[in-house]
Amino acid sequence: MAEAGRVQISFPQHAAALLDSLNRLRLEGKFCDVAVHVGGRVFPAHKSVLAAASMGT
Repeated sequence: MAEAGRVQISFPQHAAALLDSLNRLRLEGKFCDVAVHVGGRVFPAHKSVLAAASMGT
């Protein structure tokens, strides 16, 4: 059930399309605002995606 003041619309493929678009932007180096350094390699990333995928609160 939607919360008061919110509209809920179901687009089954939206989440996959959104992640695909964000990954494409990351691969192109666009809008990356953080770099993760691991084992001598650098991985550009979107901190909002990292935060959303984090298990922390």
